Amino acid sequence: MDKNKKEMTKSHFNMWRLVVSAVHADDRVDPAELEMVEHYLSELNFDEEHLNILKKELHQPANLDEILPAITDPGDRSQSAYFVRLLFWKDKILTAEEESFLKKVQGHFSQFLNIDELKTELSQFKEQDDFDSLPDTPVLNLWRKISSFFKK
Repeated sequence: MDKNKKEMTKSHFNMWRLVVSAVHADDRVDPAELEMVEHYLSELNFDEEHLNILKKELHQPANLDEILPAITDPGDRSQSAYFVRLLFWKDKILTAEEESFLKKVQGHFSQFLNIDELKTELSQFKEQDDFDSLPDTPVLNLWRKISSFFKK
C-alpha cells in the first residue's frame, strides 16, 4: 500500500459510500458531481471489492440509513459531511432534495459533535497567520486537501 494513502477502514469506506449516494440525492446525476466523485475515487486506496461496490452504487445508490451508522470515525464523519456539501455546490444548484439529504446527514452526525473541541481548533486557526504551520488535525488536514483541489 502507498504509505501516503490512508488505510481504508470500514468507516472510511462508508464515508465514500455516503458521498457516492449523495450524487443521487436529487434523482439526477449531474456530470460535474460525477466528475468530482470519480476524481476522488481514482485517488484513494480502494481494493477491487470496494471499487466494485462503489461503481455499482454510482448507478444504484445504497440506503442512507445503512451507511450513516457505519461511519464511526469522528474524522470520517466531518469529512463526509464536508464532501457532501462540496458535491452539492459543484453544480452551483442546491435542490430541495439535496438540502433534505444534507440535513439528514448533519442531523445524524450532530449527536457526535464536540462543540468545545471545534471551537478550540477554530480559534487556533484564526490566531495563526501561516496556515501550513498549524497542527495536523483531521479538520485542518481536510481543509488543506480541499483547498489544494480548488487551486488547480
